[in-house]
Amino acid sequence: MTGVHVKERVPDYFIMSADVLEVVDISPEQLIKRLKAGKVYKKDRLDVAFSNFFTYAHLSELRTLTLRTVADLMIDKEKSPTQS
Repeated sequence: MTGVHVKERVPDYFIMSADVLEVVDISPEQLIKRLKAGKVYKKDRLDVAFSNFFTYAHLSELRTLTLRTVADLMIDKEKSPTQS
């Protein structure tokens, strides 16, 4: 999607097998603001981050993908009864 190789990745099976997921949703605008303030990455890494990965378009696509994935997981969990 972004064309960037990501090393810090959580495997899909880990997400799919979770009993509980908590999504911290933030708009691309707010995340970019936090990035620029140095609250996510050190300021000396920002140029690389903004030029490669943290573009508005990428953040917006990733946010949409996250929300859809969580919604799909919730629907799947509702369809299959929990085994105690």
